Amino acid sequence: MESVSVKVLNPFALKESLLVALEVAWPDMDREAVSAVRSFLSQVPSSVRPAEMAVGQAEREGLLACSAYFQRSRTWHWMREDLVQALYDLFVELKRKG
Repeated sequence: MESVSVKVLNPFALKESLLVALEVAWPDMDREAVSAVRSFLSQVPSSVRPAEMAVGQAEREGLLACSAYFQRSRTWHWMREDLVQALYDLFVELKRKG
């Protein structure tokens, strides 16, 4: 399985926003995608220091599916700007590297 490297500027914000995104999106996602996002979440450090992270193909697909469902929700518009930006940066980088 091929993985890509992504730079995460604020892993703590990304982790918290992904937890919210997954909570909103999981009913619309298949089990494999949910499992892949949870796997990625377990690797995200609880730090505010920038980090390089490897994202496998299954995790990438799960994160992009989560993004697609979450961005159509009202919660996307209600989240704090720094949390939205952390997610948006990840999703843009994943699309660009895919």
